[in-house]
Amino acid sequence: MFVAFASVSDAPGVSSTALGLSVVRGAEHHTLLVEADPVGSSPTLSGYLRSEVRDRSLKNLINHDRYGRLREAFASQLVHLPDTRTSVLPGLVHAGQAEPMQRTWGPLAELLADYSTSAGTTVVVDAGRISHTSPHMELVRRADLIAILVRPTLPKVAALASAMDPINRYLAKHRSPARLGLIVVGNGFALGNDVYDAKDVANATGIDLITTLPDAPNDARMFSEGAQLSQWRQRRSLYLRSLNGTWPKISSFIDSHQPDWIAARPDLTRTPVPTRGGAQ
Repeated sequence: MFVAFASVSDAPGVSSTALGLSVVRGAEHHTLLVEADPVGSSPTLSGYLRSEVRDRSLKNLINHDRYGRLREAFASQLVHLPDTRTSVLPGLVHAGQAEPMQRTWGPLAELLADYSTSAGTTVVVDAGRISHTSPHMELVRRADLIAILVRPTLPKVAALASAMDPINRYLAKHRSPARLGLIVVGNGFALGNDVYDAKDVANATGIDLITTLPDAPNDARMFSEGAQLSQWRQRRSLYLRSLNGTWPKISSFIDSHQPDWIAARPDLTRTPVPTRGGAQ
């Protein structure tokens, strides 16, 4: 399973969610978290692990890829998360490295796809903010699922709805295998006398709903800042229970959906989607 988590506007909690889901998945399954936000920084190292050590990073793969050694060098850049079966590939150190990284996104995507199939690893990508012009869309579009996070406020929902047409066109142009799904973070919003919930957000944006997550900043701090919750809190945390219940919903969503561009054009199903190893 290869899942990319992203947003189209500011800070709905993509990094905390991707990390939290990687940690809970890593309790039982080999899991790989890739911090792919071109803006740079490593929320896992500086937040969850509270470490400023940056000798391992996505940026270190650029030269290795240039000389055809990406696969050999990949494992050396991974950081293991204690008490889990999860490893992390820390992100770029700063945004200035995004340009030289451009040619590496595609080969990295092929490598991650191989990890998710032949190695049986759950691959989680923290893609940060995306648009149809984002340089790392070469990586994001290779996922089995692109999970879009949004907070249910009118401006955020409107921004997401307006962004989806060019994103869908991009995915169709490249015949992406990715399903598009929605994760709503927080409760609904009121407009006049009406209250709009997660299903209304899905209808407004045209993206099928995967699940909802509670807006629980204090609990999310366990991942974003390395805050340790007590055993009592962990057992009773709605946020942690929601994360644990999200993976079955993600798996079910992938099994029950197909790429949106195929659903919109049934005639195209006669032409198979290219394999990840084939020509695009």
